Amino acid sequence: MSSRLTTPVIVLLLVLTLTTVAGAAPSSPRATGATASGLLTNGDFEAGVTGWSGYRASLSATAGVAGKAVRVAATQASGYAISTLARPVSGTVAGSTFVAGGWVRSSATRRNVCLRVREWAATAVVGSGQACLRSSRNWQRLPNVSYTVRASGNSLDLDVFRDSATIGDSFDVDQLSLNPAFVAATPLAPAGVPSATDVTQTSLRVVWAASPDGRTTGYRVSRGGLVVSTTSGTSVVVGSLSCGEASIFSVVAFDALGAVSVPSAATLGTATCPSSPTPLAPAGVPSATDVTQTSLRLTWSASPDSRTTSYRVSRAGLPVTTTPGTSVVVGSLSCGTVSSYAVVAVDAAGSVSAPSSASLGTAACSPPPAAEFRLYADSSPWNSRISADAGVDAGSPAMVDQMLADTTFVGGFPIAVKEWTQPIYSANSATPRVDVTLTHLPYAGRVLSGVPMPAGARPDPSSDGSLVVIDETTGCEYDLARARPNADGSWTAHFASTLPTGGSGFYPFSESPRAAGAGNAAGVIRPEELRAGRIDHALAFTMKNTKAGGPVSPATGSDGWSTASGAVPEGARVQLDPALDLDSLGLNPWQKTIARALQEYGMILIDTGGGLSLQAENSQSTNEPYPWGDLSYSYLPTSLVERFRVLTLSPQFETIYRYLNTPCATLR
Repeated sequence: MSSRLTTPVIVLLLVLTLTTVAGAAPSSPRATGATASGLLTNGDFEAGVTGWSGYRASLSATAGVAGKAVRVAATQASGYAISTLARPVSGTVAGSTFVAGGWVRSSATRRNVCLRVREWAATAVVGSGQACLRSSRNWQRLPNVSYTVRASGNSLDLDVFRDSATIGDSFDVDQLSLNPAFVAATPLAPAGVPSATDVTQTSLRVVWAASPDGRTTGYRVSRGGLVVSTTSGTSVVVGSLSCGEASIFSVVAFDALGAVSVPSAATLGTATCPSSPTPLAPAGVPSATDVTQTSLRLTWSASPDSRTTSYRVSRAGLPVTTTPGTSVVVGSLSCGTVSSYAVVAVDAAGSVSAPSSASLGTAACSPPPAAEFRLYADSSPWNSRISADAGVDAGSPAMVDQMLADTTFVGGFPIAVKEWTQPIYSANSATPRVDVTLTHLPYAGRVLSGVPMPAGARPDPSSDGSLVVIDETTGCEYDLARARPNADGSWTAHFASTLPTGGSGFYPFSESPRAAGAGNAAGVIRPEELRAGRIDHALAFTMKNTKAGGPVSPATGSDGWSTASGAVPEGARVQLDPALDLDSLGLNPWQKTIARALQEYGMILIDTGGGLSLQAENSQSTNEPYPWGDLSYSYLPTSLVERFRVLTLSPQFETIYRYLNTPCATLR
């Protein structure tokens, strides 16, 4: 995902290094026209614009940081770029990784310029990696771009671009270079298994051997699948444990690029509980009063033991609170759910009684408002709540580590609002119908007829160019990608397809704009949902390291490419720990609404993106304001990602591509 770029004049210095990464050094890629600038032709621009071309831009010589440079000036009010005229790398080797970096300075602050490496198979882009920097007036290092080649025999090019502009906007480039090197693909795991020292009844020190990989910059420690610490050392103290308790601890190594190793794991335990007499348990079983859809008051009888000083309350095996009283309000719950609650008496020595337990539930959920149009069937994966006994996948800790590594945005866990997300327009029987001509092979030149297109509809301004039209009168969803209107009133799109809104929300054969086969409108956050404080469906998310080898159910397709140990297959459902007390996190109301949806419904991986991200309805298609104001991206705290868990995955399977006509429209 890239940020919108609107600075009028930007001066840019990039010193790029291209690093090939593989388990063993492959044969060097072939360079086209290599000069003193590494694999690039005329990267220092001392020969003017030779070897470079402008996209929606004019190129002209200007003074540079060292000698000559090139000015890139927008000729249209849209994105523009400078790119290599010839592809400087051909004959790629599958699995090789290219890392690009550089420096940037701008005459206007807080404006973005992006550096990108693209992989081509003949005339089609099959993958890309990019990084954008919000510049200042001082030179800054551009974040590294890490890109792994998908197939052998392809070629690479390089460009520097802005996503949007007004005519006359410009930036200058100088001193571009591109050079190969070789390093290991991912860090090696810590040697052996973790062990425990300094063990007490409530804490222990987890100790592990250092990774033998010199690129390792730190370690991430998890307990029971939840991250407890990140450190650059080889030990960490874990506290707030219970006596006589055993847990699975895992440690992964990570490097400066965020790549993570396979985990090193062991079962470790605290010291046994004291043998002194324990307090008597609270009499009877707990009960619930003041029950609402999101909270209840847990009440219990006092322990008949005079040594009791407090009570410890847990829900689903996880601590909630400790109190000297005999009741407590438990909040941030989900409507219509039942949980197991336990109360133990505690004395001054820390001894605990046997638990007094009961299963208690919140009030039933309210049905959606009658005026709300809910997409897809109630049985759809998007509208299905996660059951209380849902299993957690054995690979969840490594996958959560990879999601943390893919959370690369400074503001936190992002939500796309103005770009790289879906404008959603409504249609009815009076909406004009248009023809949409496809450009995607093997359907190039074919026409999808009868697509309703409201006046003023505009695609997403990013290169995805997505657009969704929902006809509530016919129950049809129309999904377009890289869409644009034509002068004669017709439209052109790289791809377009239709989906009944009363079905599963997935295309049966993945021939759809989203790689996982999901409808474009599926899992998108709507502003009216945030206003109501309730999201009654699963959310759609993207991440960088999507797993190669095909999708898992409910997805029907995949563009997954990564072989990293923590890569996540498209179709995976990820849940925010349902026992997490949202009231304790300092979230604002809209963040809490989204977090609660992640606990109740979770999120489904639907495509490869530039990093971990959710999607909100593109603000250009709605008059309903968002609570965060006029922002291109809003953010959730990254700490929520640490409490994610990947639910049990079904086996991966091969994607089948097949276009199916529906009663909504016909491809001819």
